[in-house]
Amino acid sequence: MDRLIGIVFVHPGPTPLNAEQSAKLKLLGRQAGLAFGNALLFRERLRQNERMYRAEQLATMGEFAAGIAHELNNPLNNISMTAESLLEDYRDLSPEEADEMLRDILNQAERASQVVKNLLEFSRTERPFLMDLNVKDVIEGTIRLVKNQIMVTGIELDAQIADPLPTRI
Repeated sequence: MDRLIGIVFVHPGPTPLNAEQSAKLKLLGRQAGLAFGNALLFRERLRQNERMYRAEQLATMGEFAAGIAHELNNPLNNISMTAESLLEDYRDLSPEEADEMLRDILNQAERASQVVKNLLEFSRTERPFLMDLNVKDVIEGTIRLVKNQIMVTGIELDAQIADPLPTRI
């Protein structure tokens, strides 16, 4: 890539290097440079992937937040309009009409509350579910499932499963 990524100092000792040793050392230096350069490229690629992943997460969170805002905004607008209407017209309303408007306000408040409740349930991390399991049986069952595929490829499988294995996962 025509850039300096390192310098190697060699002390040949009491005797100078011959042409073959010098050529091998140059080749080793080029290979080490390539390996180091590849490691730098790989590290940069990991950083790029991490930035892309974060950007995708942020975009997803933005969409999620917009959906939640929409879901909450509808009942809140309904509550606001119904309360305004009730305040403006409460003297002209029959008790039944006023009750109906108040019930609508309560229903919409419950709807908004349910959205928040669902969001909180979604955000909670689940506790791991532990159960006793015969791990050896699971491994043997998996081997039986793939045995034919393995045989077709000409691969020989020799599974040696330790006994006893842990029983809780």
